[in-house]
Amino acid sequence: MSSQSYANVNKSSKSIKTAVKASTGKQDLVGLFQFFEDNCGFDDNYNPTNNPSKKRFEDFKNTFVAHSDSYYVKPLSNIPAKYRNVVKSIQMVQDDREVIHYYVNFKNATYRGYDLDKLDVSFIPYSEYDYHDHLYFKDASFFALKPSFKFPGTGWQESDEEQGFNREKLSITCDGVPH
Repeated sequence: MSSQSYANVNKSSKSIKTAVKASTGKQDLVGLFQFFEDNCGFDDNYNPTNNPSKKRFEDFKNTFVAHSDSYYVKPLSNIPAKYRNVVKSIQMVQDDREVIHYYVNFKNATYRGYDLDKLDVSFIPYSEYDYHDHLYFKDASFFALKPSFKFPGTGWQESDEEQGFNREKLSITCDGVPH
């Protein structure tokens, strides 16, 4: 099992224009994670779409996922400035099943007002379809969002092995399929 991480130690006082909730000082990442609401980037028959939210999410992932001879974490300076203040750290871990996980840990970040904990981008190297994107929340109150979400061809799944909401793990999952 291998691991690599970067922590955000940027102490800049520079003001960045973002979608911040004024009363709490938290940044809502609805624009970045709209992908989870938008059918995970697929139509109802699991065909990939050219959805703008999918492109934004993929572009974000490409700012920290890196590969040459092996996978590694790009420096936090690659994260777009408008998100840098809410990224606490990024860690890459390869588990016992050879799955690589990129954990993006958040600070003062929300999705539609619900506190975010982390994003887990996980995949099996060199596989085009075996990947999962998990968005973790700090408590189960995010379940109020459920009616706004649609997952391709699955209805509502409650397992972390499938698309959908997982109350036990406090997460929403989008998974990949062959294409």
